[in-house]
Amino acid sequence: MTKISIVEAVEPAHVGAVAQLMRDYLLWMRRRYRGHDDMIDAYFGEHEWESELADLNGHYGAPFGAIVLALVDGVPAGCVMLRGIGESVSEMKRLFVRPAFRGLGVARRMIDEIMKLSCKRGYDRMRLETSALQAEADALYRSMGFASIPPYYACPDVLRENGRFFETEPCAGHSRAPHPSTSTGDLRL
Repeated sequence: MTKISIVEAVEPAHVGAVAQLMRDYLLWMRRRYRGHDDMIDAYFGEHEWESELADLNGHYGAPFGAIVLALVDGVPAGCVMLRGIGESVSEMKRLFVRPAFRGLGVARRMIDEIMKLSCKRGYDRMRLETSALQAEADALYRSMGFASIPPYYACPDVLRENGRFFETEPCAGHSRAPHPSTSTGDLRL
């Protein structure tokens, strides 16, 4: 029987596994969407991408974010990240499941966990973006209660034209925790 574990990556080994999954994600994107390099390059800006990989905790760690790792029979299978983009709004980023582990419900379980963590971190709304090319992701997000919204940040034309933007209320039916900035000061830069 396959054992799927969804954990918040806080241990260095888990964070390292997520960094490798993110490298695999970019490679997968370039292979799957050959011919769409302009869109991929706009989404994975070289300097921001390298900065993320060098310091995942700084970009996505607690108390304002979270890094989630999926393990299938102990093998790193997928990841997703959360970061705050406003006092009451979080953003889900970099959802990826290695092709060998698709069809097991890993993505759905990671999204469920990141929504719970968003709620625990004190966010009322969660946003995300994906590509028009990723029909499977679009269907998954809609099935989990995300609704289409206009772009929520100033983005390059190629992303505006080919992107899909979504929002949900991750705490619907759950109690929202106080946002960390209300008790410790806003430490985000």
